[in-house]
Amino acid sequence: MAGGPAIEFSWGSTGDIPLVGDWDGDCVHTVGLFRNGKWLLSNQQSGGGSEVIEFDWGSPGDTPLVGDWDGDGIDDPGLYRNGKWSLRKRRSGGDIEIAEFNWGGVGDIPVVGDWNGDGIDTPGLYNNTKWSLSNQLTGSGVDINGFGWGGAGDLPLVGDWDGDGIDTPGTFKNGNWALRNRNEAGGANRRFSWGGVGDIPLVGDWDGDGIDTFGLAR
Repeated sequence: MAGGPAIEFSWGSTGDIPLVGDWDGDCVHTVGLFRNGKWLLSNQQSGGGSEVIEFDWGSPGDTPLVGDWDGDGIDDPGLYRNGKWSLRKRRSGGDIEIAEFNWGGVGDIPVVGDWNGDGIDTPGLYNNTKWSLSNQLTGSGVDINGFGWGGAGDLPLVGDWDGDGIDTPGTFKNGNWALRNRNEAGGANRRFSWGGVGDIPLVGDWDGDGIDTFGLAR
């Protein structure tokens, strides 16, 4: 990937976890933050603004999740902690509305994607290069089970890299990106370098063309 970023801005504080999602259903992804149980979701690609959605849900140590759990074209929040998944429809605090289930264990990293192109995001797990992906909002009945892809120390990524409506895996490590267009073992379809040690990779459809591309938070 050559050249500098198309958009560059500052938003958030040290310790915030950056988020990406389509919060208003316009098919364009924008940014958000998770701060020790507080969610801040912006409909501007520069962050902030008068339209920030803000609510409390979760606790320090939770891993925030983002996905379209019901296929309405709007991304909503989720939480993962020690194998427990909690998925909500509303962007607010309160009771669980979509699903709550246990799936995963020590060393598992949760991932979310539309693995079969039905417009609904469902769960997955990554652990030491092994991917397990489920088409159900229960985590049971793993549909795409146990393919290996990646290397030691890689961070897992998920995106629709080719615009076919199906999310597939990627990895990031110290500024090196690798992307694959199939949910199975095999070689990378694309590799490039952008960023460095300590950067947090972001994935989103920034222009609404149906193809996910790249961002960095640092």
